[in-house]
Amino acid sequence: MKKYILTFLLVICVFACDRNRLDRDDKSTIPLTRSEQAYAEVSKDFASELLQMYYDKKGEAYDFVFSPISLQMFFGMLGAAASEEQATQINGMLGYEGASADGINSFCKKVLETSPKLDPKVTVEVANQWWLNSATGFQLYPAFAQMLKEYYQVESETRDFSEESMYEITRSWIKSHTRGMIDFGCPPPYPRQCILANASYFKADWKDPFDQESSVSGDFTREDGSTTQVSYMTRLFDKAELYQDGTLQSLFLPLGEGAFQMEFYLPQEGKKVQDVISALQAGVFPKKGELGTTDVYLPSFDLLCKNPAIVADLTNHFHVSVRDSDRSPAKYPLCGEDREGVGIEINDFVHLARIIVNEKGTEAAAVTMNFKVSMGPGLRFFHATRPFVFIIREVSSGIVFFSGVYAGGCQ
Repeated sequence: MKKYILTFLLVICVFACDRNRLDRDDKSTIPLTRSEQAYAEVSKDFASELLQMYYDKKGEAYDFVFSPISLQMFFGMLGAAASEEQATQINGMLGYEGASADGINSFCKKVLETSPKLDPKVTVEVANQWWLNSATGFQLYPAFAQMLKEYYQVESETRDFSEESMYEITRSWIKSHTRGMIDFGCPPPYPRQCILANASYFKADWKDPFDQESSVSGDFTREDGSTTQVSYMTRLFDKAELYQDGTLQSLFLPLGEGAFQMEFYLPQEGKKVQDVISALQAGVFPKKGELGTTDVYLPSFDLLCKNPAIVADLTNHFHVSVRDSDRSPAKYPLCGEDREGVGIEINDFVHLARIIVNEKGTEAAAVTMNFKVSMGPGLRFFHATRPFVFIIREVSSGIVFFSGVYAGGCQ
């Protein structure tokens, strides 16, 4: 794993914006201090490493989506409750190496408070929740409860985990905070002490939408050479921002009024998704593109991914003990304790994410939870007819809210 200088949290995969990016008319930005800018800048490493981690599961391009921001929020709260040794591992994984807990918490707070206000045409919600088990008498330490409330907008809730209603309670909360995109409840058996959850939601129309009547069906070529039929959104943009080199083409489409954008990274002919991920890991993207007339073909898709084995994936890829090597729970002693004086013990958690991309715009949600053509001169082309990487990013800070790969398997 790369050694990181510092990093942030929330999003979704986070590749920081280059100062050479094209200026936007919209001036809404997340007001970051110099140290917080460093968090946002270096957090791109965590996002690109997550892309590599998911790709490595099969060693080839396949459909997946995840939310760096959801994972970073979840671990931001968990890291504040961890022992010094465990916090060092978590911070190293996220890229917070050398950062203070106060610095991380303050950064998370700023993103939570400002992201929903950046663009009146973009809906952003990041919610956090702790359910405490009354059956074991688990209670948060007052100082920790206050920290959760102040920095992560958490109002903890005490419930009897032995009741069958816990599944519906968690399911209702998740459906509410993902606007119905994810229908999932924490299944029994439940943890002894508490259930910790993050839900992240994003919805925005394209600044310049596609026309549904212009959509066409066509072949999509997978990396193994096989083809499948997909529905393509098509449009001839007078001014689209496009970058290309020998490895990839990247297309940047603004969302809402421009505070957010969706980025598409298409391997050049003869290259693969792994080549794109390697380029993203180099930390130089997004680069400044050029505006010009561009003929765009993009698949519309609805992609849902559930990863109940993410603890093992993180442990193997980042070489951290999110769970102890003997499969015993990792301990987080600083947040609270039950009647027996035992703090949080976490064995496993699940990460679910979904993204819908269509002619109108894009909608995405994620949950992280613990539980046991020739048209004239100057025309460019961006025809995503083979697997590609996609990213949803807040432009001013570079924070990535969602990222993944489309390989042609979902419609």
